[in-house]
Amino acid sequence: MHWTNESRPSADRMGPVVRRMLVDPTYAVSPVHASPYTLINQYSQSQPVERVADPPAHLEGITGRELTDRRILNRVGLHLLGEERGDWAVAFFELDTKLFPGDGNLFDSLGEGHAAFGNTEAALSAFRTSLELAPEDGGCGWCENARNRIAELETGAQ
Repeated sequence: MHWTNESRPSADRMGPVVRRMLVDPTYAVSPVHASPYTLINQYSQSQPVERVADPPAHLEGITGRELTDRRILNRVGLHLLGEERGDWAVAFFELDTKLFPGDGNLFDSLGEGHAAFGNTEAALSAFRTSLELAPEDGGCGWCENARNRIAELETGAQ
């Protein structure tokens, strides 16, 4: 283990840091926060869904960083959809599409959320938007799902 840590480039900087920790009475440890996913999920458990616009500011208040990763609300929403907390899931999907309106994958997730609650027209609209936002160079990881879900919803099968 010693060799593994010693071979890291950051090992050269460890000595002064350890020394400061030991001898500098003003040294303060930086807080380690829970992951953004955990913080957002915890927020949804403690607040009413009407406060859905607040999690980005909540996250920034705790971590000091803006919400710039479009995957966070999407993944939490997918998790909540699986936990049958669809009100928050759909609310997070809608917020995510407002924060990152050019990401078709987020609209695909929004379509899944609406479809799970029988909101067929809203689901169709979201799936169609996701296809409109497909990358021109191909590589659309959600397009097949969106096309299949549109066909299912249009024929009445879910």
